[in-house]
Amino acid sequence: MPKDKWYRGRQPFDGGRNILATNGVQHAHRRKMWDRGLGKEQILSYSASAERIAKQLITQLDLDAAQGTSVNLTKWVRYFAYDFMSIFAFGKEAGMTRAGDDPTGIIKKMSDALVITDFNAQLWWLGPGAQQFPIPRLITPIVSFLRVSNGILAERAARETDSYDLWHYLTNKEVTQKLSTSDLVRETVAAVIAGADTVANAAVNTVYLLLKNRQCLARARDEVDGMVHRGFEPWSDIEVHKDMPYLNACIDEALRLFPVVPVNGSRSIPSGSGGKVISNYFVPENTEVYVPQCVLHTSEQHFSPEPLAYHPERWLPAEGSNNKWHTNRNAFFPFSFGAQNCVGKNLARIEMVLLLSMLLHSYDMTFAQDFDVEEFPSSMHEHIVAEVGPMNIRLTKRSTPKE
Repeated sequence: MPKDKWYRGRQPFDGGRNILATNGVQHAHRRKMWDRGLGKEQILSYSASAERIAKQLITQLDLDAAQGTSVNLTKWVRYFAYDFMSIFAFGKEAGMTRAGDDPTGIIKKMSDALVITDFNAQLWWLGPGAQQFPIPRLITPIVSFLRVSNGILAERAARETDSYDLWHYLTNKEVTQKLSTSDLVRETVAAVIAGADTVANAAVNTVYLLLKNRQCLARARDEVDGMVHRGFEPWSDIEVHKDMPYLNACIDEALRLFPVVPVNGSRSIPSGSGGKVISNYFVPENTEVYVPQCVLHTSEQHFSPEPLAYHPERWLPAEGSNNKWHTNRNAFFPFSFGAQNCVGKNLARIEMVLLLSMLLHSYDMTFAQDFDVEEFPSSMHEHIVAEVGPMNIRLTKRSTPKE
């Protein structure tokens, strides 16, 4: 079923569409362009950049650990994710992690723009015209975000570089159907929005759930330490990520309980189709159909027992002859399904395993005394993608990590 109203109402002023909102031949064409930048060689190059930025993050967090002050992990992980996606999209890090600051304010501007875009999208029947009402609160956040974004894009277009970033793969001579300037803006901005916020939120949520479940934290750390003891650093050698089943299970369980796109975009029953039967229910044509991850991921029919509890073990092969977990992997789709699934899902997984491995190996982590652990999920809200609130933790440097 094609993407329609949910996506149509969340596109820019001119009514064009980025890869997230395209269908059929147009999506296949855009996907091919992106895929060229996500091959094995390119992934290895990006992972080296992720390692470099993660080490910058550790340098910054070491200062807070030495002073014994609490740390807003959400802020720092966002800096890491935005720096990384800036390299992926434009071949140059934004410098947030190194500076400990967001000098252009793009993170706040993007968050505000997503809120307004989501609001305007409820007026999908106006198309892009909804974003052009002369009401400052409806257009200022979007214009402000695009102004900063266009400055970044102009700098990249003017820069002569050998960087094999997304911009390169969208504009090089191998591209048979050239993208317009507006299309380039849409694709690269979509990369940053879809790649930075989602990875940052998933990583923060994983740490939150591990700190709430200390036995899971200990097991995940032991797995990382064991890998290091055998001479493999997960932040330097991404080939070993597949040999870390428990940490991957911890991430999957966090994505199950706190999906980064909780409601997910809708699909439309095409006009003229006569309707469709879905799960034994007849759905008329021109109806928008949603399959919310937040509902399916916590269904006892698919994940039991204790579908609302954090149990990474449910993702592991049976340990012994008694496997009490029922886990329907077909009901788990944090990166969507099929030909139009998340183009960067493998890169996102590498980012998360790399970053979490380094954090677990470097620090003992606890919640800060002033942090309300039980209220943290209430800080989450969704405007196209989920966004989490501040998470204050205390760090103690591990001088002799367990091996």
